[in-house]
Amino acid sequence: MPDRIITIAKLFFLRSGNTSASIGRSQQRYERIARTAVSGVAAKVISVITGLVNVPLTLSYLGEERFGLWMTLMSFVAFLAFADMGVGIGLQNALSECDGKGNRNAPRGLVSSAIFAMFMVFTVLCIVALVGLPFIPWSKVLKTYDPATGKDLLPTAQVLVVAFGFGLPCCLIRRILAGYQKGYWANIILSIGNILALVGVIICAWKKLPLPILVAAVMGIPSLVLAFASCLLFIRVPWLRPSVGAVNFRDTVRVTRIGLTALMANIAYTMMLSGPSLIMANCFGTASVGPFSVTQRLLGVVSIIVTMAISPLWPAYREAAARGDVAWVTRAFRRSIFLGVATALPNFVIAAVAGQYVILIWTRQPDIVPGWSLLMACNVWALFNVWNAIASVLLNGLNRFIGQAAYGFVFAAISLFLSFRYADQLGTAGIVWVGVFAAMIPRCLFQAGEIVLVLRKLCRLSGHLDVNRQL
Repeated sequence: MPDRIITIAKLFFLRSGNTSASIGRSQQRYERIARTAVSGVAAKVISVITGLVNVPLTLSYLGEERFGLWMTLMSFVAFLAFADMGVGIGLQNALSECDGKGNRNAPRGLVSSAIFAMFMVFTVLCIVALVGLPFIPWSKVLKTYDPATGKDLLPTAQVLVVAFGFGLPCCLIRRILAGYQKGYWANIILSIGNILALVGVIICAWKKLPLPILVAAVMGIPSLVLAFASCLLFIRVPWLRPSVGAVNFRDTVRVTRIGLTALMANIAYTMMLSGPSLIMANCFGTASVGPFSVTQRLLGVVSIIVTMAISPLWPAYREAAARGDVAWVTRAFRRSIFLGVATALPNFVIAAVAGQYVILIWTRQPDIVPGWSLLMACNVWALFNVWNAIASVLLNGLNRFIGQAAYGFVFAAISLFLSFRYADQLGTAGIVWVGVFAAMIPRCLFQAGEIVLVLRKLCRLSGHLDVNRQL
């Protein structure tokens, strides 16, 4: 055990040897993965802490209904993520492939084309926010009973859309750094943004500022930090520096082609993830979203941390696959499974035993504490979501998005249809249980089957005849 600890510690401080050899490249990947994973977990811990602090802070100053409105609109942000057309993911995978092939000529055009596309999307979102959103009958989309909350609906939605659009080109720096397996820098930047955003929330709560200003602080401050960091990156790395002259149709098509399939997969996942809260808000009012959102946020802490720990494998899988190093891919995947099991099972047991008490102590609001059925539905959801994260990182790194989009969309659509159709009979807990059995579990089973087929195919193509041993 001490030897293993020393070996892991060396990954943070030692530089890899000859990266032209397979062993050197493997060591370099693990060095970057270790640094990105630890910094990612630290960043997520900071994010989770700020989120945990935000809940009682904003709940007491917004009130239950406006808090539910805020949670509902923040769920809507997940659907807005489709506005980037998957360009960020496409850029990351394309840069990882360039890294695996040692190509430094293509990245500038890829980065320039991606940033240009995101600024175009930002412009469109601003027009939609100012011209389109006022025509939406918000009082019918989201039920509110307090007139003051109803007045906040439109301006809050407008600020949310504009702030999100501004963040699209700014967030590309995270994809660029991740593509070169240097996501640890992105995690540091993200942590700084979250801390400053928390300061903004504290000021909003102290001054009792309106909900639109709170949304602007939560979403706008991290984007400004990312924009500043982007300028520093492009100054230090000239061959990544974007320019109007480097924008070209071919690179735009390249990142968009990869990204659109990823986008389809993300749509399917987001439908499954955010659908329940939207259905609850529509059928039972925004106040009903509170217990579900708080429970989901608390129980999702471990799955989020696992995701942050293994997400550095995504570009590493892509780079290793580009070099034909399939043996490394399979070894890394097995290790990620062990990590997921070791963290998810204890979380499940602890949540089942003490989840309600923890939520009561955390929020100090008895009305927010979920019933036993809702708690366990969210608990089972969080357990399977850990596997979903592990499987998605591998499939995404290997550019396997189409399958996830196909079966993910089918199961999510079935789940949402059943939840909406029988919402009155199901209640809030039943809506989540339908999501577990009709969407989450079938998705995980199909992912497992696809992974087996993909890894066996890669092993055969790379000349590894002992396929079962590789798996």
